[in-house]
Amino acid sequence: MIFRALSLLFLAIAFAACSDRAQRVVLSDATGSRTLVYDYGKGFIPQARVPDDLPVLVHSMQLVLSEASKEKDFLTVKALQAAVSEQDFRTIERTVVEYRFRQIQAGGK
Repeated sequence: MIFRALSLLFLAIAFAACSDRAQRVVLSDATGSRTLVYDYGKGFIPQARVPDDLPVLVHSMQLVLSEASKEKDFLTVKALQAAVSEQDFRTIERTVVEYRFRQIQAGGK
């Protein structure tokens, strides 16, 4: 009986850990030395707070622009282009994170 209860508890913890990871988006700079982690299960909460975070956003945005163009996701491309022209880094951040989250939900990267 105790073994069964412990087994169920272990499975519940493992499932919760996997669910949390499925809700997590990680962005990094070109070298991988700096990362920003977004827990999408709690909704979008901006993580880029200091100038050192800009290379992470720029690198991630370049990757998303390239991938979105190849996938013909013109709404994402247009949103990023507009945000860049307005120097709206919060919109860039949100658009990149939402794009990555959609990929995770679709079983992609």
